Amino acid sequence: MKINKTAAVAVKTTTMPTDREAAEQIISQYRTVVESEKTCFKERVKFGAMLIQWEQYLGEGRGGIGGTANGEGLKGWLEKNCPALPYTTATGYKSMAERVIKMIGGGRMAEAALLEHETVMQPNGEVVDVDSAMAQARDNLFANVDSRRKLEQAWFDFMKSQGVAPVKAQHPVKKLSKQEESKVIWTGVMNILDKSAVLDSVALLPGNVASACLGRITTLRDALKQRVSEEA
Repeated sequence: MKINKTAAVAVKTTTMPTDREAAEQIISQYRTVVESEKTCFKERVKFGAMLIQWEQYLGEGRGGIGGTANGEGLKGWLEKNCPALPYTTATGYKSMAERVIKMIGGGRMAEAALLEHETVMQPNGEVVDVDSAMAQARDNLFANVDSRRKLEQAWFDFMKSQGVAPVKAQHPVKKLSKQEESKVIWTGVMNILDKSAVLDSVALLPGNVASACLGRITTLRDALKQRVSEEA
């Protein structure tokens, strides 16, 4: 006896939400996006602080921050152990972290606060609790700073409060573009480097100071080489 089988096809009907329901869903997801972006920036800065701490360890425990024959330094260590992370990229994260560290109090206590550690080891080896005021300063900063652009503005305001940023002139001054500011900065750098005393003084530097200076100059050289390659 032949049995005829009829295949049952289930049709899913979709009910469109009301305007109010759709608005609530969209706003809810938007808030999630905003919070994730804030968290993402905070994690970028924390990553920079992690790199700073590791560089300090390499400098103190492995023979030189600059990366000399006596020590690999962060650049050499990354090339060997983390080739997927370019050193120039790492310096960008470090730069953000360095600024936040200074703005919340400076020093290793601030580094620990940025990394959300509860304790920190002092130079004398004593382990102490992280100052709650620094932790609060960290939270206050990230409550208002959630992008690199906002960090640059916060840094400018901080430096101005320290008397380092230029005081506003009585007469209106043309606001420089970022590119023009860069030219001004590097004109000053080159004016210093062009002085013969700079080269003559190298022979008088202690070895550890020369190593540290070499590391900074190497970082600048790599960043400049990358910029030149981008324009090629």
